[in-house]
Amino acid sequence: MKIYVSNITRLALLLLALAVCAAWSGYTARQMGVAWPPGTAGQWGLVVAVVALVALHIGGTLYERRMSPEKRAAGEAKMREQQTLPTTPREMALFAVLSVLLGAGWELLYRGFLLLVLTPLTGVAGAVTLSALAYGSGHGYNGLKPFIGSIVAAFAFTLAYVWTGSLWWLMVIHIALPLSAGWSVYRRAAK
Repeated sequence: MKIYVSNITRLALLLLALAVCAAWSGYTARQMGVAWPPGTAGQWGLVVAVVALVALHIGGTLYERRMSPEKRAAGEAKMREQQTLPTTPREMALFAVLSVLLGAGWELLYRGFLLLVLTPLTGVAGAVTLSALAYGSGHGYNGLKPFIGSIVAAFAFTLAYVWTGSLWWLMVIHIALPLSAGWSVYRRAAK
């Protein structure tokens, strides 16, 4: 519980600082990628995000049904080792808040703000590269293979943002994935 509250507090303060910096610099919601409603490309991005998340959910459910209880328990134990996941209703509520702040915050910082600031200095290609490297590196180093995977995913999502001009659909993905993992572990713990 303390970890959730501490991280939520730090993230809320960092997002507040980011909002102040963006406002002070005169950046608009559209420039930051959070204009509502999003443009046509951003709306298509939302459709893609929802379809991808539904497909992942269905695929995960089908895969989980085929797993033995022992294999499922081993997978959940491995997930718990890698990160703190919720097991009580209060933890689940805090985890949901944390997931929203993390998903929105990382997208706003590493794609919305960083691309906006870096593009005039380095051009679009340089800004995409630096933003993706910073984002991928920000996920930590747990070995070369996950690190490279994180960088590749960061490049893909950063390019997707450049093409659509909208962070909303990337936020949906970035919020839904950890929430799904947290909900899965919580649901199992509640049984």
